[in-house]
This record gives sequence, C-alpha cells and structure tokens, in this order.
Amino acid sequence: MILAADQRSEIERGLSVARDRPEFAGESFWLTYYLSGNALADVTEELAALGCFNLDDPNSGFLYAKQPCGTDAATIIEQIENVSSICKTHLVEMLNVDLDTSPNVERSAFEMLVRFDD
Repeated sequence: MILAADQRSEIERGLSVARDRPEFAGESFWLTYYLSGNALADVTEELAALGCFNLDDPNSGFLYAKQPCGTDAATIIEQIENVSSICKTHLVEMLNVDLDTSPNVERSAFEMLVRFDD
C-alpha cells in the first residue's frame, strides 16, 4: 500500500526529530509496528519473510512486530509500505510505527514516525 503524502511527511519529520536526539546517533535502528486485529496469525509468516521478529503471540489481538532498519527515509518508507500492504491484505490494522534504538523495549529510546487514523 502506498502511503499518502502527509504520512510520508510525518515519517520524514519523525526521522528528523530522532536524528537530533543523541540516542539516535547510530546507523542501525528498529521499526516497531503496532498491529491489531483478528487475523494477526495470518500475517506472521509474511512479516518474518521481511525480517520482522517479536511475532510470538498473534492470538492476543495485538502484535508489536519489530524490523531492523537504517536511517534512509526512502528505505524506511518502503519498509512501512511493504508491511502495510501485508496488513491490508489480511485486514489487520496498523495503528502506528515507531523508530527504536534497540529491539529491547527496556533499553530502547523511541520516536513515533507515523500514526494511522482510519
């Protein structure tokens, strides 16, 4: 699914804000996708094929999939579009996407990149 221009701008703004924070001085980060729906089990295999992890509990109604990423806005937007397409196919709602400094939630700083309001 192609993101709207305002969503792309929101992601670019979020990346800019993150880059200004010392916690985001590195080159390797993680996207966290906040997903909701009844068909989460249907998306886990496809998300894993895209390098996502933290897919262990799809029956809870929520899934917090993580995906490694760099710092290039165009590549991050493409990653989000790919996950969004999978979700749309399976009627899974993507609530928002964060950029994280670590896959470990207890040690990670984050910056919200985009919120999807349907």
